[in-house]
Order: sequence, then C-alpha cells, then structure tokens
Amino acid sequence: MTAPDDSTPLVRVGLKRIAVAELVAGDPLLHNSRLLAGLNAAARAPLFEAGRVRRFAHQALLFEQGHGGGQLLMVARGQVRLVARHQKESVELGAVHKGDIIGEGELLGDAAPAFSAVADGEVDAIEFPRASIQKLLKNHPAMRAYLAGLRDARRAALDEMASFLGRW
Repeated sequence: MTAPDDSTPLVRVGLKRIAVAELVAGDPLLHNSRLLAGLNAAARAPLFEAGRVRRFAHQALLFEQGHGGGQLLMVARGQVRLVARHQKESVELGAVHKGDIIGEGELLGDAAPAFSAVADGEVDAIEFPRASIQKLLKNHPAMRAYLAGLRDARRAALDEMASFLGRW
C-alpha cells in the first residue's frame, strides 16, 4: 500500500509546468545543494528532464513509513516534518527544509521508508524518479556517499528514539 498522492503538479500562470532546470538555476540554494554538488551540466540535464515539481498542501503526506514510493524528493520551498512510529508512539525526528532531500533509503536498498514525511505548511518539492538517480549513482561516488551518510544519520536517530522509548 502506498501513501495517497496528496500533491498537484506545480504550474505557472498560463498552465505551463515549471521546469526543474529553470527552478534550480534560479535559486542558489537549490543549485548548490549537496545532492547536486559535483554534477556538471551534462549529468544534471537528464535528471532535471525526468524530475517534476510537485506542490503539497499543509499536512499532506509526502510518503508514509513502511510504504515506499521509490522517488527522491528535494524540498524546493517550505518545511517537511519527519515522523516515525515505534510501537504505539509517534515521534518527530526533525524537519527538512529547502535544498534538503528525503527518500534516500529506498535508493540504497532499504525496503521502505523508516519514517513518514508530512508537509508543515505548503511545500513544493522536486521529485526525481528512482531510475534517474540510480543511473547517476553508478558514476558519482560522492553522491552515493552523501546519500548513504544521510540514510545512516537518520537510521541512528531512529535507533536512538526507539532505545529511548524502550526505556519508558
């Protein structure tokens, strides 16, 4: 079971979809994000072509713990809360902001997300399909290392939270 699609494609006045390349080029924080660092224009072009910008309403579920979507999301505007369930408790692990990514675990072999991602206010996110990112990972070890480090840090936060709740 996957989370319901609570997003809408982001369009401009005149009903033209916003191009990922245009959005990233016009925003220094996105352009210089850790995910895109080290990628030249030739490597970015197919990634941007495959990506799409999505808008999520306040409290919309971007993805649900245990139910994967397989895509990588980069926050382009707003804030996303990361929430994990442990037994009957729900605990907020933190928040991600503009330029941050979520969904890295599945790209690196995790079966499903270890946490849920919920829009905290209106959120615009760039959705990169799994296949596009996996192609880049083969030739860009720095990107793989960044995603693995992020996944490991989030796993450690989950383990710490589970340990804390287990002591109660």
